[in-house]
Amino acid sequence: MTAVLDLVIPAGSALIGAVVGGAATIGSQWLTQRGTYKRDREARRDTFQARQFEIERDTLLALQDAVTAQSLTWSRFVNGDLPVEERATDSDLLDGWREVLKLAHRARDRNAADAALAFCVVANRADLNPHGERQNIINAFGDAQRALGIALRRDPYESA
Repeated sequence: MTAVLDLVIPAGSALIGAVVGGAATIGSQWLTQRGTYKRDREARRDTFQARQFEIERDTLLALQDAVTAQSLTWSRFVNGDLPVEERATDSDLLDGWREVLKLAHRARDRNAADAALAFCVVANRADLNPHGERQNIINAFGDAQRALGIALRRDPYESA
């Protein structure tokens, strides 16, 4: 019996050591993969968030340019002193309005988008009486530019 025990005890110890060592290896690999997965997921989320902020910034800059272009187009539309070939047409006004509308709906900052849309509404209303609405257009343009400037200066990571 001692010969059998002399053979079984070392073999059992080796078997138990292999099982415990294998389990420890599997457990450490699982923990390592779990940590790596979490870091990768956070990195992907941060990359996605940075891309979203970049898209929003590009949209706000394009919206600011579109509002400025629409203001210049409106001025060329109502200015009777310009030669006919330099005046803006109804089609020019409509194209500018569509661009502002498209970008305003794409923008996530609602204050900036609403101010840009409000400018277009005032400019559209002013087509009927351009000189009577002059101050309203100036105010609406200033409000739109101010709201867009505030949105562009805002730290995107502050609210994230």
